[in-house]
Amino acid sequence: MNLQVYFDPSVPCKELGEANTSNDILEKVPKVMDFAQWLIDYKPRVPTVPKKEMYHESYQIMKPEIKKMVELEQFIQQISKFFCSSIEAISSITPADSQYGPLRCKLIHIVDIVVVLNFFKMFNPALMNDYSMFKRCFQLIKNDLSNDEIDLIAQQLQTLNLFLANPHSFVDILKSFDSKQQNKYENGLVCIFNSCVSALSFQNEVTDAEYCRYLRVELYSIYIIDGKNCNFYKSRSLSSAKQSLKRFTVVSVSGDKKLDPLLVLRSTLNWNINVEKDWNSEDEMINCRCL
Repeated sequence: MNLQVYFDPSVPCKELGEANTSNDILEKVPKVMDFAQWLIDYKPRVPTVPKKEMYHESYQIMKPEIKKMVELEQFIQQISKFFCSSIEAISSITPADSQYGPLRCKLIHIVDIVVVLNFFKMFNPALMNDYSMFKRCFQLIKNDLSNDEIDLIAQQLQTLNLFLANPHSFVDILKSFDSKQQNKYENGLVCIFNSCVSALSFQNEVTDAEYCRYLRVELYSIYIIDGKNCNFYKSRSLSSAKQSLKRFTVVSVSGDKKLDPLLVLRSTLNWNINVEKDWNSEDEMINCRCL
């Protein structure tokens, strides 16, 4: 499967004036693509419940994969801090500032990376399968392990439980911010949203990877923006979202793996029956570009 057809974080946001992808993003691309391919290819290491005499062997088989899951979760935590600092930076300057353009492109790259990795994690049940198997084996053999290993594995399992159980866990990390920075945060997110809407107007001039990136980021910008203090569905941006997102019943991520925009919107805080009726009350969705 050629992952880069619909997802390539090394490609600059040319429609927004980015001639070259920033080094901050480029240095993360090899690790991002490694994690993405690992998530796509991941198969259960121990597909059935092991027999008692196999607990130790099964534990050792799955241990490197659990370590990789933890590394992925830590990577998302790191990139979310990068996201928050970039949001704060762009909210402190005006569009006339020379750093405004590079910052908004950087933010779009970050959100798309997080969204795509979250998608591959969310739709691979083998991860939760092996987590559960590993946890079971660990509980049954931990008396044979050192105290240091018991403490380490217990901590990893606690972290991974939250990481795997929540379908939007990666993206939800981007929603974690200081409440005192609420206005700055929302302004930065609106900037991302509007930039994607603007870039999508160049639909005949962008590659599939670029076009899908803007669609994914626009969609998840709504997911991140909408909350207790900001009802996206009562904002002026709603009309723009309808015009672009309602054209597609699905948004490609990789090969036959596709996002359903409506499912994402239904998981936002302020989506309800009335919002859905309003969303569906316009003209029938027409796919203006085959992706």
